[in-house]
Amino acid sequence: MRWSSSISALLLLLGLSVRAAGMPCATDHPQICDFLDRYIASLRAWNEPNVSVYQKMYDDKFVVLSGSIEALDAATDTTAFSLRRYDDKAYEVTWANGADTLLRATFPISYELILGLSLPEIEKQMPSRIAAAPARSRSIDTVHFPEINLPSPSALDTTILRLFCGEERKNYLLQITQSLYGFKQTRYTVSLEQWLNYLAAEQMSCFAAIEEESAESLRVLVIAQNNDLAYRHVLSVWIPMKYLSMDEGILEANLTAFVPTHNIKQ
Repeated sequence: MRWSSSISALLLLLGLSVRAAGMPCATDHPQICDFLDRYIASLRAWNEPNVSVYQKMYDDKFVVLSGSIEALDAATDTTAFSLRRYDDKAYEVTWANGADTLLRATFPISYELILGLSLPEIEKQMPSRIAAAPARSRSIDTVHFPEINLPSPSALDTTILRLFCGEERKNYLLQITQSLYGFKQTRYTVSLEQWLNYLAAEQMSCFAAIEEESAESLRVLVIAQNNDLAYRHVLSVWIPMKYLSMDEGILEANLTAFVPTHNIKQ
């Protein structure tokens, strides 16, 4: 059964997934699948009088390599789906029924494109996204990024890693000063638990270590990386030494969010 453009438009207006109607996707990459659902539905329903659908795809650098958007009408729950990544530059997706390729396309790994929002809009949503993250149902992967040159970890470093990457729970509050696009800033307060819930919900990996240490305080570097969307959040947190033996406290932190990883030199 072929979908008419009016049915596609209705799906888009109702916020329904085109995948639910038969287009499969890799479920271990939910943000990519959500993007494909939303973007392909928008192409099917495109009705801008002054901008063609081909111009939109050109502007977004969404390139059809073979097949067509319309051929996805033949997709079923048995259609094969593959997702291929080219470093932090691009994804390639393919839907095929046996030897028949319905659509093979590529698009850039751009969190603005994939999330469907501009950087200022994404940054503005950051406090509410952290606060609204559901309680963790998965652990947070801990990694060491090779371009970060720090001394060999001490026992205290291990404690800090467990604290800021989710294994040890304390009732700290983070008073965050976040840098925004256009040399602006915003301040808000979230709990450490909410921050960790956000990292888990976004399937981010985490690293934490001591940058500076004095008799009175520590400065801790926390890096959270979204591998699917190729960006990092970089958090600097100041911890009074006395708080390490306490289960609660208020910590000052500076946040630089959505740093593209393709700009980072290894």
